[in-house]
Amino acid sequence: DEDDPIQHQQKCMIGCGYQLGFRGVNEHTFLMIEQIRDGVYEEGHEFEGMKYVSINHANNQSDKTHKLSFNNHFVRDTDGIMRIPVVHNSDCLASSLLRLVSKASPGQSRLYCQVVKKKNSPLTFYAHKPYGKTKVRDLIKRGAEKLGLDPKTFKGGHAFRHHFITTIANDPGVSVAEAMRAARHS
Repeated sequence: DEDDPIQHQQKCMIGCGYQLGFRGVNEHTFLMIEQIRDGVYEEGHEFEGMKYVSINHANNQSDKTHKLSFNNHFVRDTDGIMRIPVVHNSDCLASSLLRLVSKASPGQSRLYCQVVKKKNSPLTFYAHKPYGKTKVRDLIKRGAEKLGLDPKTFKGGHAFRHHFITTIANDPGVSVAEAMRAARHS
């Protein structure tokens, strides 16, 4: 229910894990609004002309296995790896992310912040009260319970990443190179 800001946040957190392979709680906790961008798929792409939402990680933090070092003389370009199509009038993750960003308060930099509980407030979130890792972990766990996953066996937000990687690795239409790039592995 996107009318409930907490459920809307949970939906986006679980969706980013499930569809984009977010790594546990860190990527959610430190996700900045400015990293969420929209655009249009370029000519020649299978979704040519369709709108997309991408999550671009600053300082290449999304590609933790390929950092600049003595042995790595360049850093891979990971811009645009995480692009998902916007399906109009739908409940898709891309549309949901755009709607969550539209609810951000003035001055809010992190996507996931505490919800304003005052009844007649024009704001949805406290701009300067971002969630910490513990709160994000709890929201993901409670969201997983709402999906019917057993809280005793649920292994946390990283479990959604495992599903994401397993799905693309087992898809015969996805090459090993594409799967590794999507998973942000070297």
